[in-house]
Amino acid sequence: MNDSETTKLIEDYCIHRIRKESIELASYQHVSREPYAPVAARMREIGEEIERTNPDFFSGCCEELNISETTAYAKFKDLADELFKDQENGSRGKGVKSVTWGRIAALIAFSGRLSVHCASNNLEDLVPSIIGWTSRYIGSKLLPWMQDHQNWDGFMAFFEENGKVRARETVSSIMSSACRFAVFGAGIAALACLLRRIQKDGFMDFFDRNQAAERAQESLTKFVRSACGYAVVGAGIAALGMFLRR
Repeated sequence: MNDSETTKLIEDYCIHRIRKESIELASYQHVSREPYAPVAARMREIGEEIERTNPDFFSGCCEELNISETTAYAKFKDLADELFKDQENGSRGKGVKSVTWGRIAALIAFSGRLSVHCASNNLEDLVPSIIGWTSRYIGSKLLPWMQDHQNWDGFMAFFEENGKVRARETVSSIMSSACRFAVFGAGIAALACLLRRIQKDGFMDFFDRNQAAERAQESLTKFVRSACGYAVVGAGIAALGMFLRR
């Protein structure tokens, strides 16, 4: 397996996802509308199924992460590292438990959704970068594992036995459970954040006598929204990881 093979597969999936949203990028006219190989067809099928069975995660993730040209790479890498974190010892990209074909498919699926987000929000210049980041991440962190598992032939073999039906049957319940715990935790985190700010600014400075209720409501709403957004993203990653480890 070489980097160009991986890059071509990622490019095919990302541009396919962009086109499904009726968006055309002039610089990618060379990408075929039909899968160029069986592995590309399988990636399109599995990637779309992973996204379809995790709608809250994929639809809200890019928005809540507030992607911009200056923050995109750091946030992409943070999410990728979290996806491949070994849940037993906290290491990333190491060991059998931290890498699976399911997680690799999920990373490419996320890259496709991130590409759609950028192409839809006047950030289409980031699409080549997303494709490159994904290819380099796989090449630098996941390649030894992939070589030990027959490269993309192993991907094809794995999803012959572990495909769409499994995703449909398991992800919804896992996501629902994880999100309930995340929202509860987000409420506590938001309240703690608000209290720390009051302590820092001083109670009377923070709350004007004539606007105390309005200020409190606005502040708490802002903190809760922010905390919940990150918590749901975290829950999505955790839930997706739980599914992909099965």
